[in-house]
Amino acid sequence: MRPGMARSTGTCFICLFLLLAPLCVVSFAADSPDGINDKGRALAKSGKCSDAIGEFSRAIKANPAFVEAWYNRGYCQAEIGNWTDAIKDYNHVIELDPTDALTYNNRGHAYYSLENYEQAIKDYNKAIELKPDLATAYSNRGLAYDWAGKPELAIRDYNKAIELNPSYTTAYNNRGYHYDTIGQFERAIADFDKALSLNPSYAIAYYNRGYTYHNLGKYEQAIKDYTSAIKINPKYASAYFRRGITQNVLGDKVSAIANYTSAIEIDPSYATAYTYRGLAYDSQGKYTEALKDQDKAIAINPKLALAYNNRGFTHFNMENYRAAIDDYTKAVTLNPEYAVAFSNRGYAHDKLGYYPLALKDYGRAIELDHGYATAYNNRGFTHFNMGNYHESIADYTKAIQLRPGYALAYYNRAVAHSKLAQMDDAISDLKQAAKFGDKDAEDALKQLNIK
Repeated sequence: MRPGMARSTGTCFICLFLLLAPLCVVSFAADSPDGINDKGRALAKSGKCSDAIGEFSRAIKANPAFVEAWYNRGYCQAEIGNWTDAIKDYNHVIELDPTDALTYNNRGHAYYSLENYEQAIKDYNKAIELKPDLATAYSNRGLAYDWAGKPELAIRDYNKAIELNPSYTTAYNNRGYHYDTIGQFERAIADFDKALSLNPSYAIAYYNRGYTYHNLGKYEQAIKDYTSAIKINPKYASAYFRRGITQNVLGDKVSAIANYTSAIEIDPSYATAYTYRGLAYDSQGKYTEALKDQDKAIAINPKLALAYNNRGFTHFNMENYRAAIDDYTKAVTLNPEYAVAFSNRGYAHDKLGYYPLALKDYGRAIELDHGYATAYNNRGFTHFNMGNYHESIADYTKAIQLRPGYALAYYNRAVAHSKLAQMDDAISDLKQAAKFGDKDAEDALKQLNIK
């Protein structure tokens, strides 16, 4: 009898693109507030937004009613991720000029980035009210609707943005993202194709198309697209990360680790890349390196339930079952709907002989995910260990119904049938397990001299 074990990889979101309106462009004498603003704009254009903020602040101090300087400083605050400060600056712009649609659009983007989708939508609404042909606001509002769980409104906005501007690459990209999230992968590919036909250097569209190809199981095409994105933007950490995930699926652990490492080198705070690299090390039996990476992920983001689950997975493989249980418990505390962590904790409880606790955990995992075949298989394993062979068979049967090619569940059900002297059923299940590649089932059939 062998249970299944689930490694959790979390949710990796597709990279999105919301378009901010550009900096205000003016040019005046260098020593005037307008000239100081112009100097800040030049710094911003050269990528020195932190320095630009200082110049815009000087301009504002010299002229507190200087709309362009408030706007430009807000833009630069957003560029470096200071969303709250960006909102404050955009508030000043709106106080001074409540008719500026672009400022509402940009403030909406800041609220969106803070995951305040309701307020973002309100700002996009206002931007559209003031400028009904502002395609950017429709596309951005579509993203906010998507993340707010209103897909029907999102698709309407993407379509409107494209109607207003049929060459709007960002809208095609965002609509492609929408189609991917609802499982309409071919439509997603078509939109990413369109975006790339309009802009062959659009790294984000390559990345997103690669993500969708991965979802379709077209792994080589996914890798090709991630590689294209990286060629365009060698500092694209997420593209390295996703390429690593796809290489890992293909069994190329060495290349996967190399890509996770590249992502981490570009972004040392990339906690998810650390936890994935830790899993890859675990699969190679490099448990010390695996634990080090999970520890680092947790140090970066102490609320990353994924990393606790994955560290628990390595502790389990090292037979440190109590440490594994502690980590799984932390994972489900952070995320009470984390079915994988409940199932994994159930397996660790089983290893320590805590069968009632194991059954409780598997039950919770199944409540959260009715289609979780591994949890049914593992609960069947615990029932078997408790001598509950009929209950064990029922769980293995459910696992097989959910995953018809589940060799492990066929093998385990065969063993349970044998305990009840149901040898015809046992042999039938062994044959099925062997058919799907289970080596233990093949060996058992050979011992029984059954072909």
